[in-house]
Parts: sequence; structure tokens; C-alpha cells
Amino acid sequence: MSNKYDDIIALPHHESKNHRRMSSNDRAAQFLPFSALTGYDAAIIKASQNYLDKKEISMDKKEEINDSLIQLYKDKNRIITITYYYFDTNNNVYTYKTYEGTIFKIDINKKAIYISKDDFVIFDDIYDIKFI
Repeated sequence: MSNKYDDIIALPHHESKNHRRMSSNDRAAQFLPFSALTGYDAAIIKASQNYLDKKEISMDKKEEINDSLIQLYKDKNRIITITYYYFDTNNNVYTYKTYEGTIFKIDINKKAIYISKDDFVIFDDIYDIKFI
């Protein structure tokens, strides 16, 4: 049975006079996976460097904060200093922030203290509350 490539199958492999033959490693590298999201790995590393770990607080401290929240719920006009875990959207970092002043409201259902109409602090993010 005759094959349509019989006339060329025995010919030697063509070697270019202008270009060197590519090594096996270079040929294989052409087919390696590539990063479709250019810069993604660098962004992940940068984000992890901007992350400040949330401090663990003791049960005693949690009870102290809870007692302060109860007092604050009864008298929202008290001036406080509250330190809380916060994501700074301007700098893309997690950090701790301190607010001093009166609060707007406490929302028990959402477990949040509103320090203004739109800004709030989740109870679990509170690190410290002091009354002034």
C-alpha cells in the first residue's frame, strides 16, 4: 500500500543555514504553563506584606469590652476612645485605628458601633474601649 509521504519520508531533516537548531530544553519551555494574570503573584506578595495580624485578646479583655459596650449602650453620649482592627482602603492595608469622641449609635443586631452615620466598627474588631 502506498502512502502519500513515501517520497519524502526518507529525506534528511532540513537544517536552516540562517538559524541554529533550538535545544530540547528551549523547545520544551515553549509549552510550559504561563501566567495569564501578569503581576498577580507580585500583588499577592505585596498584599501579604501589608497585612497586620489581628491581635488575640484574652477572655478577661473580651468581658471588659462587653461591659464597656453595655455601659455605652445605656449612655451613648459618653466620650470614648476606641481602638479597633481596620482595613485602610486608601493604603490597602490592615491596621489598628483609634477613634476618640461620642458614638452615633449601637446596633445590637449587626453587632456594630456606628461612630458616624456611615462608619462603623464590628464588635469582634474592637481591641480596646476607654471612657474619658
